[in-house]
Amino acid sequence: MKSGLELPITLSVPELKGFLDNDLIRNRLHLRQSANIVEGYKLIPNNPETGYKELAFDFYAEINIDNSKLWSLFLLLCIELPKKGSLIFGEKGYELYHGKDTIVNDIIAFLKPYRKQIIADAFIEIGLISHTEDRLVEVLIDSAKYIKFWGVDLHSFQQIMQTFGLKEREDIKFVDEYPLERKSLQLFDKNVTNTTSFLTILQEQFL
Repeated sequence: MKSGLELPITLSVPELKGFLDNDLIRNRLHLRQSANIVEGYKLIPNNPETGYKELAFDFYAEINIDNSKLWSLFLLLCIELPKKGSLIFGEKGYELYHGKDTIVNDIIAFLKPYRKQIIADAFIEIGLISHTEDRLVEVLIDSAKYIKFWGVDLHSFQQIMQTFGLKEREDIKFVDEYPLERKSLQLFDKNVTNTTSFLTILQEQFL
């Protein structure tokens, strides 16, 4: 199945003609043409077979959704967090910053004016986490703009997926499994805060 997923303007598939001498990239681009990159999610239970049982979450999910709906899904998944949590954020390829314990609704209120950066800046990863000895809930928007979710209430999670018409798909693929071209969001919108400045703002507010 060909890709039917709406990506942000900052992410695109490289042109094959630019990699005619690179067999690995060329083969991956060919595979991408038939990859099931569509809306939906992959679910992995936390058990001894998956090797994560020592961590306090019941399941892990990766979720594809059209970019125009990413912010709405992010907000709804944040409801799965308790009253307090921490902002996690950083630049692609680097270790994430872990913010101070804060009221989740206050974090979200602060982030709302930066909605465009969060859903479209392909060099930023950002999310919220609550981690105690007996409970781990995390919502993370990957730099490739799909969601990674660690949760404890599978029924509630599945209800959220149904709200957005998202189905579990065993053969689902994600854009960063294949060659991907990333461009600065400022190339398309001069008014947005650039990546470095946005991360500095988050550091000053939450660290």
